[in-house]
Amino acid sequence: MKCDACAATIPDDAVFCSACGTDVARRSDHPASPPEHEIALAAANLLRVRKRFNEAEARCVEVLRSDPNNVHAHSLLGDIYLDQGRREDARQWYQLALDLDPRSRSDRRKLLALRGDGATDLPPDPEDRLAGLSSLTWVRFVGLVLAVFVLGAVGSIIARNWSRPAQRVAPATAVVAPELRMPSEQAPPRAVTRTQVPQQPEVGEPDQAASSEIEATDSALVDIEVQIADGLSIAGTLSPATQVVAVMLSESGRSGSLVLRHSADAGATSEQVESQIAVDAMRAVHGALQRAENLSRLDVVVRLDTPTLGEYTALRARADRAKVAQNTSVADAQKALRGFTWYVWTPAWRSYQSSGLETPGR
Repeated sequence: MKCDACAATIPDDAVFCSACGTDVARRSDHPASPPEHEIALAAANLLRVRKRFNEAEARCVEVLRSDPNNVHAHSLLGDIYLDQGRREDARQWYQLALDLDPRSRSDRRKLLALRGDGATDLPPDPEDRLAGLSSLTWVRFVGLVLAVFVLGAVGSIIARNWSRPAQRVAPATAVVAPELRMPSEQAPPRAVTRTQVPQQPEVGEPDQAASSEIEATDSALVDIEVQIADGLSIAGTLSPATQVVAVMLSESGRSGSLVLRHSADAGATSEQVESQIAVDAMRAVHGALQRAENLSRLDVVVRLDTPTLGEYTALRARADRAKVAQNTSVADAQKALRGFTWYVWTPAWRSYQSSGLETPGR
């Protein structure tokens, strides 16, 4: 088959393109990214294959600063951490990628493999079914129709010749079965835009210029990100059950993303857990705004780890500095949630609750 990125010929079972390093499986599962992001992520993946993990991670972070919801960057960060043996970090990024694109089969297989339950087979995609039947059932049906048609034609020829033994029968012409096409194949092939990947330096010759440029551009932002993460972890602002997973700022430093993980106690009620999540999320926003003066908007994601349902996203919210300044109280969940511009509780968490907590609407 052909690589969608560089058009190089690769084996049908290949996972990565040997010419440009593109992850073939991910490109087929995930929606397309802007050309500049595809170039940066293809280069990052090639750096990962060459075990230059720090440079590969920097390329992915650069993409996330301009597009925090880029599925490819989240999934590739999981691959980078997995190659380094950092299984917990890899699991976190695969889960974030799956939250953004729940239909991603490759990320779901990797996440199931990391959980160690041995279940790597995925349920069939609803789009693989037509009129309630799977693609395999349709193939078997078409094959059966062809077989019946050919056998019927051959039987008709034999019966005709048997009924006229004295006549000289001309050789029967070959019976060609009509070509039957699956309904899914009737649409014209989708045009694929190929983006040329810039040539990378040979193995053993580090791209010193590119590395220096990345370090010079990101050093100030990285320092602020580290200050926010360390400050929230050391200052005791958050409850012991809440940890900082990641802090990412945009190139301008005016917006960013904050990922938290909350471990629910087996004896805690759903109201207690939800209240603590809301309070810790707003406390983390206060701490980040205090340590980054230019930061005006912050997106917050809280991952909930429960003994019953495992780990998944419980809360997504956005905070603006002006709105937070008008609602500074975090005495309880009701007051803490008023500081967000908007927030959304995951339906799975809501359905798990034994009794709903009265909170404002979305």
